[in-house]
Amino acid sequence: MNNARSIWVTGAGNGLGLALVEELLAEGHRVAASGKDSEALDALAARYGSQLLRLPWQLHEEQQAAQASQQICHAWCSLD
Repeated sequence: MNNARSIWVTGAGNGLGLALVEELLAEGHRVAASGKDSEALDALAARYGSQLLRLPWQLHEEQQAAQASQQICHAWCSLD
């Protein structure tokens, strides 16, 4: 049985957010990550491919939040 989930992590560019993204990916989950540009996120994207969805990070701007939501819907149809 596959218990993989689709999860959106904000603040994923560094620190705890980045650590959470890395752990979730390692456990086999699909992760949508909103965070500033980061070499660490780039490395995870190269390693995990379509399992990691990079999203706009300025979610306080309505247009970017809406765009991020649309990207998730287009890629996975839903979140868990």
